[in-house]
Amino acid sequence: MSRLLERLEALTVFGGLTCVVYYTNGLIIQTLLCGVFLLAIVLEMLITPEDITAVTNWKFRQKSSLGLITGALLIPMALVAHGNQQCGSNLMCYYQLPSLAVTVSLLITVSIGQNLLQRFRIWLSSALVLAGTFIVSFILMRFPQQFVEYAVFLIGGSVLGLSLLCHLMNSLPESFSLGEAMIISQGLTVLSLEVIKDFACPVTSSQKFGACLQVLVAGTINVGFLLRPVCNRIFQNQSIRTDKVNQHNKSTDLSWSGSIYFYLIFAGVNFFALFPWLGFQIKEFPVFYGLKFMFGSRDRVFLMTGWLVLVTLAIAVVGTTTSSSTVVRKYFHLIATGTFVSGLYYDPELICLASAGVFFIFIVLEVIRVLRVQPIGGSINDAFQVFVDDRDGGLLILTHVYLLVGLSLPIWILSGGHYLQSGKFLPLYSGVLSVGVGDTAASILGSQLGRYKWPETKKTMEGTLAAVVSQTVCCHLLQSYLGVVSQCHWLMIFASILLTSFLEAFTDQIDNLILPLFMFAILSVSNG
Repeated sequence: MSRLLERLEALTVFGGLTCVVYYTNGLIIQTLLCGVFLLAIVLEMLITPEDITAVTNWKFRQKSSLGLITGALLIPMALVAHGNQQCGSNLMCYYQLPSLAVTVSLLITVSIGQNLLQRFRIWLSSALVLAGTFIVSFILMRFPQQFVEYAVFLIGGSVLGLSLLCHLMNSLPESFSLGEAMIISQGLTVLSLEVIKDFACPVTSSQKFGACLQVLVAGTINVGFLLRPVCNRIFQNQSIRTDKVNQHNKSTDLSWSGSIYFYLIFAGVNFFALFPWLGFQIKEFPVFYGLKFMFGSRDRVFLMTGWLVLVTLAIAVVGTTTSSSTVVRKYFHLIATGTFVSGLYYDPELICLASAGVFFIFIVLEVIRVLRVQPIGGSINDAFQVFVDDRDGGLLILTHVYLLVGLSLPIWILSGGHYLQSGKFLPLYSGVLSVGVGDTAASILGSQLGRYKWPETKKTMEGTLAAVVSQTVCCHLLQSYLGVVSQCHWLMIFASILLTSFLEAFTDQIDNLILPLFMFAILSVSNG
């Protein structure tokens, strides 16, 4: 990524940060957000991926920049913007300071290279002391009775975030940029800390699907990391290549004995870890709760039937397509958009639970594909090869997972509040607008009609204009015909659309992951 594009990306993120900071209450939070941005800017200028690889031996996704600015800011921006209006028992706002602490810890950790420490040892030490002073002062001034609880969250969140980041980079080389890994590790830390908090608080009937979300997403990933040494030992004779994704079909299938081991481990994790964990939280057997939740009303059955039809169409496309194209890829975006819009309008709690369940299924299928577990691993691998994106690297194919996560992130962030229950809150549609509508319009119209390209990129100005227009029209339709409401002025809505479209044009990070978070942060501020 050229320096020009890095500056344009930083300028775009700064525009979104300005909106969040301006409407955020609390001088210390504002200062910390700006401090994190400046720290990320400095490190982005001073450090290259090669510098970090030389120290940590981490291998990043090829043809991408570090992504420190988006990786450091998007999760804190989203949580601060939402939490500024809804502080209370919801951990998504309670996590404002821990998210910033995790971000600062990650930034300082990745900056520890021999040359950088030699040149900026005093500056980094001063930054640590200053950040610590701000955090402790804020806690003592606003939450004197919760000091111990906040200290545990700050320290525990930082340690967990760093641990998850190291696991991601060590286990899955060439699969992520540093910024993408930071976003994933921070997001998992949020959900993991929410699990800890919920153990001390009873889960009401309206919060049970949120507990399912925690276990299906955070539980699955964390248990997977804990079992990594065991799995490595069991599958040590299985040759898993670390070539590029387009060479995966050269690896051999896992033996039947190894496949049986895999299924036994999978069954053991579910019946002896995840199911008891979830059952303890919701006070009933998870399978019975899930069936009762999904088939408890006729409307939900009709809605799931419609989704099943859309999934069948998607599978039919996979089965009949022999080559991928921009139009074919965005076809899946449109199917996913229809699913999420209908789910948010008719039953937002169902789409929240369903998205977590599909995420769980995607992760399991990806593990089966990578290991080529008998009898379906090879077939899944062959089917996915057609849709490999040029930004998929290492062992994993994550395009479909990123699409699901991007559409789901705003819903997951708001899963514990009253906004989700109505389904008519505009930030809930951040993923639909940015990825399902804007990115799709930019890709299709830009590739078909684009003539004028942005400097040093393949993205076209016509594509960006198409993204702005399509999202604006979609916002108008959502508000006029579906009754979706926003807490911010229409100028702020247009600013979020414009800035998100520019970020899509300038960034080389995975847009399905970063665009929804960026738009959500701006749409969540209140100036009304």
